Amino acid sequence: MDAALSIFMALTLQACAIILLGVLALEPSSYILLTLLAGFGFGANFVLFAKKTAVVFGVEQLGNIYPFVFLGYAFAGIFGPLSGGLLFDRFGNFTNAAALAALLSLTGGLLFLELYIRTRSRIRPGKQARDLPRSRI
Repeated sequence: MDAALSIFMALTLQACAIILLGVLALEPSSYILLTLLAGFGFGANFVLFAKKTAVVFGVEQLGNIYPFVFLGYAFAGIFGPLSGGLLFDRFGNFTNAAALAALLSLTGGLLFLELYIRTRSRIRPGKQARDLPRSRI
C-alpha cells in the first residue's frame, strides 16, 4: 500500500477520534478507546512520514530532508496547546479546540489523498511508484 494512502487513513482516523472526543459525553471506556485511536493515528505517521519522505526524495536524502518534516511536530507541540488553551479561554470548553485539531488532521489527510491520486494517475500499467522520477526541492 502506498504511504500517502496510509497517511490519509491514519490522519482521518485521528481526526474522527479527536472530533468524537470533543463532542461526545464520554464514559471512561469510550475515552480510553478514542484516545487509543487518536494515538494510533498519530503514532502511525512517525513511520509513514519517514517512508514517504524516502520514496519521494530517495533513501540517500532521508537524513537531510526528514528533520524538516519532523520540525512540524515541534511546531504542533508549541502551537497546539497554545491554540487549544486560547480557544478554551474564549469559549469555556475544548469543543472548538478539538474541532480545530480534527480539521487540521483531516486537511493533512486530504492533501495526502490528493498526492496518492495524482501519483496513481501518473503510473502506467506495469510501472511502480518507485520507478517515477523523484521530486527535487
